[in-house]
Amino acid sequence: MKMIKSNLYLNLSILMVFKQGGGTLMRPILFVISILTFALVTILPMENQLSQAAIDDTPAVTDIHPEGDPGKVANNTAGIPDKNFSKVNDSAITAKPFATPSETNTIGINGVWLFKAGISYQSPADTYVNLNKHHTLISQIIRNNVLISQTTFNWYRSTDGKNWKPVSIKDSSEGITQGIETTSPAKNRDQSDLTVSSKKEQTVYYQVQAQVYPIDFNPILTSRVFAVHFVDQDIPSTDFSIKTNTDYLISDNHYKDGKFIASIKFDPSYSTDNNYISWSVSDNNLAKIDSNGIFDIKDEAIGKSGSFDIIATLNRNDNKPIQVRKKTIKILHLIDGDTDVIAGQTAHFKLNDSFSDDSSLYWWATTKSKSKSKYLKIEPEGPAPNLNHTAATVKISNISIDDNLSTIGITIFTPKLDNPNGKKPIKQDKNKETPLDMIIAQRVTLHVHEKPVFTTTNKISDIDYSRANETVSKLTDVIPTDHLIHDISLSNSSDFENYSTKPGTFIFPYSPNESIKSVKVGQKDVNYTLDADKHQLEVPNLTVSVKGTTKIEITTQVNSFVTGHFDYDPVLKLSDGTEVKIKQTSATFSSNSIELSELKPIDFGSVLKFGPRTHQRKSPDETSPIVTINDRRRNKAPASLQLESSDIYGPNGEASHMRFNYIDEHHQKSDPMNHSVEVANSSNGKKFPSIVWKKYQGLNLVVPAEGFPDGHYKANLTWCISNSI
Repeated sequence: MKMIKSNLYLNLSILMVFKQGGGTLMRPILFVISILTFALVTILPMENQLSQAAIDDTPAVTDIHPEGDPGKVANNTAGIPDKNFSKVNDSAITAKPFATPSETNTIGINGVWLFKAGISYQSPADTYVNLNKHHTLISQIIRNNVLISQTTFNWYRSTDGKNWKPVSIKDSSEGITQGIETTSPAKNRDQSDLTVSSKKEQTVYYQVQAQVYPIDFNPILTSRVFAVHFVDQDIPSTDFSIKTNTDYLISDNHYKDGKFIASIKFDPSYSTDNNYISWSVSDNNLAKIDSNGIFDIKDEAIGKSGSFDIIATLNRNDNKPIQVRKKTIKILHLIDGDTDVIAGQTAHFKLNDSFSDDSSLYWWATTKSKSKSKYLKIEPEGPAPNLNHTAATVKISNISIDDNLSTIGITIFTPKLDNPNGKKPIKQDKNKETPLDMIIAQRVTLHVHEKPVFTTTNKISDIDYSRANETVSKLTDVIPTDHLIHDISLSNSSDFENYSTKPGTFIFPYSPNESIKSVKVGQKDVNYTLDADKHQLEVPNLTVSVKGTTKIEITTQVNSFVTGHFDYDPVLKLSDGTEVKIKQTSATFSSNSIELSELKPIDFGSVLKFGPRTHQRKSPDETSPIVTINDRRRNKAPASLQLESSDIYGPNGEASHMRFNYIDEHHQKSDPMNHSVEVANSSNGKKFPSIVWKKYQGLNLVVPAEGFPDGHYKANLTWCISNSI
């Protein structure tokens, strides 16, 4: 109220200003809202690179010789007391070889082409075996890379160290029985096993020759002389150790089934304890080993790094303590990278392990593309750990579909190796010399795929409410408590049958009004993660197979009304960089409420203390709403809006004799003082309108003739709305 005092007539002018409280929110089940204040609502590679040598200080070799040089000629029973072995050949006898043992070196270029075959493993020179016990001699060779190469083996034996004859499994003369088995334990490896036994004490000498074809590339390979000493009593050992023809395995399918071999070195060397040795490994998930000491990586370990122990257990069954020896074998997964890429992309590869400073590293890649040169261009991306002038990570750019099944390899060379024949090292390119031996090599195959063609569908539906003219891509009038289903399908219609889509991450953004209830892929619940800040759902490792369809069903619940509209733009991000955008859906949300969003002040202007009189409001005028109502109810039931006024209080808080009358559109008068009068209503299915009073309508102020002092006066108005009349 605003008071204006007249000095001449002592008349009081009174400005009645009634300010109404903040906007209200009316839920369907809430029937009364009190408003007291204002507020608004708002390379053809080397298939098996020699024998793999240890990656420590052990030099790179193609054979482990427990008894020394590969060309050493075996002695028989040196150091064995004669009285115990009277029937075994005299220790002074040295066997004359059937043929001179071969060098074990192979020769290769660039780690790519192995053009000279070599011996990769052979049994120890001397072995002591009990009578009537079986013993197996092993000779394993690695062939060159000629596609038509193959190997034949021929075994020879001598009982006097001078006269030799071919071994025949039909020949059991001189108390000797024998059997021969030839296998190819891995690609580019051939192996011949000779199993022998004897009924009498004697030393029998053996040699084997291997001819790798074509003979133009490969001279005959001749093993060392194997001396097998058959004795009639056990000779216990005082100690023993494990020898292997490799100190590591490569966890790659190209090198699996290499049939690597563990053997025992006894002290004394003429011990017969080999008959009491059993083999095992410390981790059966990584490796396996058989009764002959032949070991290899298991399928489950492909692509992994780690280590395991080869365990040799000596149990003589004579009440003596069981003895155990172990040797650690390292599993290397040297190359990681993009072995499956889309045409036009860049493939990246990295070296996993580190090596000594004086080693050298060579990456190479060959292609089968007829439109390109034989070698793919490899570009370094970063320095290698502990390797000079090399790269730990490399890339191959602009890969084409013609590069499918190309080979990417890595070879690590030993430093400054001298050619045993005094010749210059082989050149790998114009400026760099390649040593003849290498520590390790590995290769992977590059699979290049045509860009996949994906088709997608995305449907949105409301479990709780059906709409007229509803579409599968848009929902309207979605309210809290509704449950929504988002049905998404991805189909891979690529024409490249050999293509297998890399797994990717499915990303689904959802509105801040919703919470995730369940996620199914192919009708099965799957694990997912939520980013609460981004309102984003992620399903990892999602795969869409060729000619197949992957279906995703996401169920959400609408819990609140934060935003009025939301667009759903899910995407599948494949690990190779491909991004599959999925068709958009949308939803329009409603609070399912009646909001009194704006209540304007009622201004009665200045009135004189002269009466009694009834005064109409000065504002708002008849063109402006007194109350703005936003009716967002989905089901619009009949509703009623009522008004109630408190007493009108004077400047000192005292109740005055002034009062209000409410005049409706029919000029009917009601008294809103301290009880409600209806000011508006809506019919079923109709939106509740905002309240606009004509000039004569609404609240009128009735001022009595006397009985109140000059000053400011105020009253509280309460608006009440209900969902039913």
